[in-house]
Formats: sequence, C-alpha cells, structure tokens
Amino acid sequence: ARIAEQVVAETGRPIDACVTHSFIGDCALMALADGLGTSSVRKMILLDPVLADEWGATVGAQKLAGGTRKLGKREAEGFESKEAVGEALNKLLKGATVKGGLHPEMQAAFAEYGSAPDSSNKWRLKCSRDNEAEVYAKRIAISDWLASRKVDTDVKLVFSQRRRGKPDPEEQATLFSRDMGVAQGVVKRCGPGSSIKVLDGVGHFLVLEDPDLIASTLDSLIE
Repeated sequence: ARIAEQVVAETGRPIDACVTHSFIGDCALMALADGLGTSSVRKMILLDPVLADEWGATVGAQKLAGGTRKLGKREAEGFESKEAVGEALNKLLKGATVKGGLHPEMQAAFAEYGSAPDSSNKWRLKCSRDNEAEVYAKRIAISDWLASRKVDTDVKLVFSQRRRGKPDPEEQATLFSRDMGVAQGVVKRCGPGSSIKVLDGVGHFLVLEDPDLIASTLDSLIE
C-alpha cells in the first residue's frame, strides 16, 4: 500500500493495475480490506495467490516452513556459480510445473537477480530460506479472513490449473476443487467486475514457467 501511494504521489494519478504473485496477493487483499491503498489502485491482478484454507494456514503452513528451513540447511555452503543457483531452482520446482521445468530465460533471470556472491565468492540467495520460511509460517485463511470484510477494488484472480501437490489426476481434481472454493469466496468479497480466470498449462510458478503466456494474459486483463 505504501509503494502504491508513493507511485500515485509521483505520477499524480491512480495506478491502472497492480500485479502480484503468490502470498503478496493475499497481503494486498488484506491491506485493501483495511482501507489501505483503495484510492491508489483501480484494479488488482493476483497471479495465483496462496488461497490457504484453515488447514493450509496452520498445519500446512508449518510443514512448508519446516521443509524450507531444512532446504536452507542443505544450501548452507552456497553455490559455486549463479548458473548453479538457477539449476538448483529448476530441479527444486520441476515437479510443480506443467511443462517439466522453468523457462530458460526466467531461470537465468532468477539466478542473475535473485542471488549474489558472498565474501568467499559462494553464491547465495538474496532472500534467505529462513526469511522465506517465516513468510510461509504466517499464512492466513484468506477467504475466512475476508468473510466479515470487503475489498472495494476490481480484483482479477488468475488461478493456475495445476495446483500445488502431487500430479496424480485424482488428487489434482480434489485440490482444484478445494482451492477454487476459496477463490470464489475471495472474489465474492471484492468489488464490482471482480472475477476468476483459470490459466491452463501452468502451475503456481507460472511467471517462471511460461512468461509469454503471462504477458498475453496481463494484456487481456489490463484495459
């Protein structure tokens, strides 16, 4: 909200659209529901927000945080190069993608801008796994949280077809139904024109997986 207000102050007009990914989208909804930045942004485009239910915001959140901290310990010695950072990310996220890996240019961009060498010339992530785990641990059940609140902004929720979980078709169908229920609960509490757009062929890391698809999708949502 502070960033949006600063942009408005510098440009002298509201922001046409603000695009977020993952938990930042959930945080944006909370800020807007609390009245922060509502006059600064005309439209919010949420790229696959977390959409945790009660279990996901408690037990699931702690499991994910714990797994992330363990990953941080395995990465404690750092990487030999920025390319190794990208290769490790691709290996880590490969199972969560539909296309079997990250887009090569996005993998390279993550390595370039998401990591840096330390004093011993070992490459490390700019956002530590411990900090990442703390974010996961603070997940909320966003639909429940919004049940008594209102977001007076046009919200476009981009919903990845491939849900986070095992690729088994039966499990994916269950996860899709569960998450879609949360998404529908969220959109009901948002402003006129708010809607859900299901994006086929991508998972949660859609920006890293298919940037061209995301660019065309944003073009269609920003009027």
